[in-house]
Amino acid sequence: MRKTIYLITLITLLAALAACTGSATPTPAPPTAEAIPTAAPPVPPPAGEDTTPVTSPLPNGGLLISELMVGVPGNNNYEYIELYNAGPLAVELEGWSLWYLLADNQEAQLVYEWSAPAGLAGYGHYLLAREGEDVGTLADVLFSTPLAAKGALILRDAAGEDVDVVGWGSAPAIATNPALAPDDGRALERQPGGPEGNWQDNDNDAADFALTKQPNPQNSGALPTPAGDGSLVVLLDAPAEMTPGTAFDVLLVVENQLEADAEAITVLLPVPAGLELLNAPAEVTVTGSGIEWTIDSLISGDLAELSLTFQTPWTYTTTRFGGYYAATPDG
Repeated sequence: MRKTIYLITLITLLAALAACTGSATPTPAPPTAEAIPTAAPPVPPPAGEDTTPVTSPLPNGGLLISELMVGVPGNNNYEYIELYNAGPLAVELEGWSLWYLLADNQEAQLVYEWSAPAGLAGYGHYLLAREGEDVGTLADVLFSTPLAAKGALILRDAAGEDVDVVGWGSAPAIATNPALAPDDGRALERQPGGPEGNWQDNDNDAADFALTKQPNPQNSGALPTPAGDGSLVVLLDAPAEMTPGTAFDVLLVVENQLEADAEAITVLLPVPAGLELLNAPAEVTVTGSGIEWTIDSLISGDLAELSLTFQTPWTYTTTRFGGYYAATPDG
């Protein structure tokens, strides 16, 4: 049974340090979904038959490229890339990079490099979206490198080693057995998909991915999949807009939704560049990865809160908090 899940929660703060005369951040449109047919009444099992549900073991893999969109009819820039952590332990992305290779006779192009701390929670997702595009879900980070109806994405760790390669269409040789080329606004999603997560990895993209007419990009605020027996939920709240050079408060709330009490909880909050922490409570440690908040114990169903005060830079800018999570030593 899973005891602890890491969860990077909904990003309730965009921390938009924008001029008051600037345009408002649009509210992302919810993803559309087809109606689910009404199921037929269940057939009762024969008398004496064991009806105890069988629980599938949780995946225990690494970071994977889990979904991608390379444009829709009328807009080739409508692109996003989703990552998935197929293991129970959070992964620090600082130093990692994502590359796009169009063909064998070309060099790989850098899509994004994580130059600052950013965590990807166990069984959690992370979303990269094309600059200037609203893909229906708030992206964790933005990229500008265009994608095409063929090619390969390469995810590399901080040591420069290839962790995952996904190819589609007429992909270069680095991607064996590429998936079908997405068309007509369809996305490629790693299986099994949905509430079961995106952990299938047989080094065969044609079998590991399926085309979907219902793209579902998930960011670091999405619930972990599969859900297991609960999670440590972290919520962050702060003003959406501030003026330069002013102080503002951030409220962190951790809720223990696990079936059991949690001990020795560590909450990691990466601090966006340009923000200065003005207070450091005794239970907080400032590290190179951000702010670490230690909670000795938290009863199942209980909450813990922490208030932090930051100061904005003296320039107009836009930033966001992301990649924060709660964890316990036993995973």
